Amino acid sequence: MRSTTMPGFHHQRSLWSVRAAKDLAYPPPALKNIVVGLQGMEPRFADERAVVEVINPSEIEPKNLFRAQLEKRIGVAKAKAFWELVACIL
Repeated sequence: MRSTTMPGFHHQRSLWSVRAAKDLAYPPPALKNIVVGLQGMEPRFADERAVVEVINPSEIEPKNLFRAQLEKRIGVAKAKAFWELVACIL
């Protein structure tokens, strides 16, 4: 498959369980991103300081980092109410 660079890579960002129609290229190590569960080709970098551990996205926990952080911050019951409200709006 042809690889394409994901638009919007910025310096020091976290990307969690990213899916796309095409395989994506990992961001350059110089950007110091944390990338977990990116659907893409196995990364190859000339910079030996880059730490890369390829994990199947289906093995990533939690599946939704935003949801997990919200539940930890405000509690499971309030987070559930939040998602129910969002579902009504959408």
